[in-house]
Amino acid sequence: MLLDALLFTAGHVFEGDLTPADFDQKVLHSGYNATIVKFHAPWCAHCRELEPHWEELIASPWGERNRRILLASVDCGDEQNGGRHLCKKNGVRHLPTLKFWTPPDDEGSEWWGDRTATEMKAFARNLTATCDPARLDTCTQPQRDGLQPLFDMDVDKLLEEVTRYEAQMDQNVKAQLAHTARMQALSEDPEHRAKSKEEQQRAFSPFEKEAELATQRLRAGQKEFGYAYRAAKSVLLVRAPEALAAATRAVEKGEPQPRKQKAGKKKRKKKARAEKDEV
Repeated sequence: MLLDALLFTAGHVFEGDLTPADFDQKVLHSGYNATIVKFHAPWCAHCRELEPHWEELIASPWGERNRRILLASVDCGDEQNGGRHLCKKNGVRHLPTLKFWTPPDDEGSEWWGDRTATEMKAFARNLTATCDPARLDTCTQPQRDGLQPLFDMDVDKLLEEVTRYEAQMDQNVKAQLAHTARMQALSEDPEHRAKSKEEQQRAFSPFEKEAELATQRLRAGQKEFGYAYRAAKSVLLVRAPEALAAATRAVEKGEPQPRKQKAGKKKRKKKARAEKDEV
């Protein structure tokens, strides 16, 4: 099995299952251009569906030797070796989950694209060009030019853009989890299990459709905003790391984000105050 060995191929390295003892060193401090981690469990049916595509990603020579990517996995069902702890620590809420890290980001982002070997290879290739906003000498001139507007932007505005994206993604994740939980509860209902397979499938169908729609919204959002979000977040990690951490915690807790007043409303309030002062 490929999962039992360390496999070196052109452009990427596979490390197998990680534990709390080596996760930070291999994922956050490995020196690779990027890292992709698959969070899985032996009992997960969707994980088994992903497995042949993941193994093809590992085995195929799709990368370039001067652009190195680390591929690894975490067994969320392995409580003895700390796999379950790592999944909780990294915010894994459904299986399988694919997360990727590019320096200097130490939190990682979830990938919601199609989980086929072809799509995963294409996505991974786009992760290989490292550009660290904390060290602009690692960036090409076009990359520096692209980051400059983010450095010039007001920090509050930049923070608003990042939290807006995170809130949107978090809302879709919660919707997907809610529908999945309903299907799980239904599957454990004795009355439901006593029905025929056709009746069970009809009962499942609305929840499956809603869960799939939530997944499609997540994928569409990542395609539309993914790069801009990662760039803005990387710049914020340099300019205002504490503010970014506080805003991210607020989104995870479901706390409402402050909304800016529309320009027209501000003008009306200013005019009303001026008229009051004249009186």
